[in-house]
Amino acid sequence: MFMNEKGMRGRHLKQASTDQMSGSRGFTRNLHTAKTKPAENEGVDDPSSEEEASESLVCAETSIVTLDTIELLVESGSAAEGGHVNLSSPLVSKILDVILLMISSNQSIYVMRLVFATQRSVITKFPHIIFEEETDQCSSLCYHLLRHCASSIKEVREEAIASIYLLMRQNYESVGSFSRVKIQLTIALSRLRSDSSDTRKGNDAFLKRSLITLQNYAENDKELASTRFPEQVKEVSKNLFMIMRDTVRMNEVKQDKDSAMRIDLMYRIAKGYQNSPALRITWLKSMAKEHGENDQKCEAAMCYVHAAALISEYMYMVEHQPSLPQGCIAFKQISPNVLQECAVMDDVLKPDEDGMCTGGEFSEKGITKLLRESAELLMESNMYESVDKVYNLLSKIYLAKRSNYHLGGLHRHLHTAYEKMYHMGKKRQMGCYFRVAFYGEKFNDLNGVTMIYKEKPFTKLPEIAHRLQNMYYEQFGDEFEFISDSKRIDPETIDPYRAYVQVTYVEPYFEDYEKKYRKEDFEYSYNVDRFYYSTPFTHSGSAHGAVGEQFKRVTVLTTEFSFPYVKNRLQVVDIKERVMTPIEVATEDMMRKNEEFDEVLRANKDGKVDVKMLQMLIQGAIGTTVNQGPFEIIETFLGGNARKPDVVDDKYLRYRNRLKYQCKTFLNNIKAALTENRNIIGTFQEDYQKEMEENLKKFKLAVAPFIFNPQTLAEVRHNLNKSYDPENSLTRTLSCDYSGQS
Repeated sequence: MFMNEKGMRGRHLKQASTDQMSGSRGFTRNLHTAKTKPAENEGVDDPSSEEEASESLVCAETSIVTLDTIELLVESGSAAEGGHVNLSSPLVSKILDVILLMISSNQSIYVMRLVFATQRSVITKFPHIIFEEETDQCSSLCYHLLRHCASSIKEVREEAIASIYLLMRQNYESVGSFSRVKIQLTIALSRLRSDSSDTRKGNDAFLKRSLITLQNYAENDKELASTRFPEQVKEVSKNLFMIMRDTVRMNEVKQDKDSAMRIDLMYRIAKGYQNSPALRITWLKSMAKEHGENDQKCEAAMCYVHAAALISEYMYMVEHQPSLPQGCIAFKQISPNVLQECAVMDDVLKPDEDGMCTGGEFSEKGITKLLRESAELLMESNMYESVDKVYNLLSKIYLAKRSNYHLGGLHRHLHTAYEKMYHMGKKRQMGCYFRVAFYGEKFNDLNGVTMIYKEKPFTKLPEIAHRLQNMYYEQFGDEFEFISDSKRIDPETIDPYRAYVQVTYVEPYFEDYEKKYRKEDFEYSYNVDRFYYSTPFTHSGSAHGAVGEQFKRVTVLTTEFSFPYVKNRLQVVDIKERVMTPIEVATEDMMRKNEEFDEVLRANKDGKVDVKMLQMLIQGAIGTTVNQGPFEIIETFLGGNARKPDVVDDKYLRYRNRLKYQCKTFLNNIKAALTENRNIIGTFQEDYQKEMEENLKKFKLAVAPFIFNPQTLAEVRHNLNKSYDPENSLTRTLSCDYSGQS
């Protein structure tokens, strides 16, 4: 607040003289007290000490005269307008420039208090200059205030954080939110972290204390207690602290082998800059570079897609251009995850004026460059369907510019993409997924967390297990333990002071209705956020047993976002378990066999014959030595002495009918496979073909009583008995098993 009519100068100089005479620290941080004299020089004045004291007084005098002049200007303007302050904006802007210069300079503790007080008073009287007009001054003020919040001097920290809180409060009262201050504080923190000199001067512990004080101010502000202001201040403080902490950890793990942790830290820092698009884009590009070095091209492409979506969102807010994507919603077709780049209107008022949309990226050229880079990476990662969607956005830009050359290039690339899609067929692989669970306090934030890792195609479980085992053994030594099975871990049964990692292979999980439209490899790996793994068990305690005793526990994991994403591991946010009864396990087994046949038969229709796989399936279904699997299932659950639960309810009957249907489909698939095999084999395999056809007849004759109704059964027997050979080994086996039933 401004001083009374006596002015500042007299009171402050008096206080200055008192401080100097009492041997206090003086007005400047560098002011030296009288040096200790040697014994022989006792009682002799030190000229250098007196000179330094005089210089400090002159420095303080100059600062106070300046502040006194600012006070006179404001008071004279107020008197001229009858008590209402109405100085011109250019003059107030110059006053703020002077105050900013004083805040950025080295001053004594006492003078700094006066400067902060004057700054708060001027901002209170002229809030429109900071919150509506001069973005650069708001940015500079936030930067220097935040820098002083990290000061080792308690008095300076207290004044700086008080100024920041009042700045937020005045911004909130002026326009209904403190978006501008929040954005500029985030940018200021980024500048502090990148400025090595200021980073050394500031101390993270002191800055953390200041942020806690900021929250306390908001909690104790009774006037705004009923508004969202205290909660928003808490969110800002937490966000600034998270950015600061993650940046420090990022510097610590730069040389670490844990690339997933580096990506996670980059991701969290980028998320902290959600309201500062230019900074977020910088970190997204850094993530893309890190992914590129790890040969994670799909994830690098997603980083560029998110950056392009973010730019489109803010450019759409500034100026509507029909040729450009209309905000991040236009990128949803590439990945639904980009919707998190939507600008929150409460936080963004004037992106073009707040300095958020500056730089070459926020232009048509910037969007085009990012989209082209993402398309190239998607092409290299076999995501051809996504390439098409990226080119859809690019083509609109080139059409508006009438750039026929670039349009021709797009269509050539699309032609190449679709040709590769056709020729690769089912051989296209997008990646493998693994569940990685962390246990133990040594993992800090990861303790008790389960992640889904996306790895390169054809990655085997031993490969990722060996990599993680070596990496964490180097980090924790003998205190690390690797869990090789997939059993449930009770945290109460393990040593909390050791580090445990459990790795399990998982597959994407889809409901039955989803499987109808997820047929291709791309659809199987695109927009996937649920995964599952199965754990077999029996009531006797062993993992595996007879068909009628085999249970299975299916664990379904849901991740926070869907793959592919800007990072290659996602946290599991939901876990559900379901126990499958033996008849459900058997039905699933038959369904899987039918799916394998369907896949091969469909490929044969497309002219992509896989003879080896076709014959392997035939042999596995009706070969004389391996056909007992399906036969045992039919005998156990559909035979005359079929195993039944204690209570035969609708659920059991439903699964029994479903199993019967799958068995009929299985017989039809074998017949279709033999027909296809006859069309493609040579004369040297005629004997093999006849043997398999004969085996099918005998197998069908043996199981027919259990899967066909009486009317159909008579017809099946009549047709099969025409070529029935009682000496066939398979027929003898089945006849003995079902004597009196066939």
